Amino acid sequence: TDGSGIINISVNDNSNESLSISLNDLLGNTILTQNIGAVPGINYFQMNPKDLPQGIYFITVSNSKKRLAAKVIY
Repeated sequence: TDGSGIINISVNDNSNESLSISLNDLLGNTILTQNIGAVPGINYFQMNPKDLPQGIYFITVSNSKKRLAAKVIY
């Protein structure tokens, strides 16, 4: 995060497949989901969750072949 409430995400992908990006809380509840078209190489995305309380969250980025997850302290 950059202090403005925006979560910046960069993903290096080698396919033209769309990516599903989800933000989940510690209980597994989905806060926000976005489907993004990706290009081969580095892709930059932003999530702007509204009225999100401070805490620990997980971002999951996936397509049909792989799934990546990262912890975010917001």
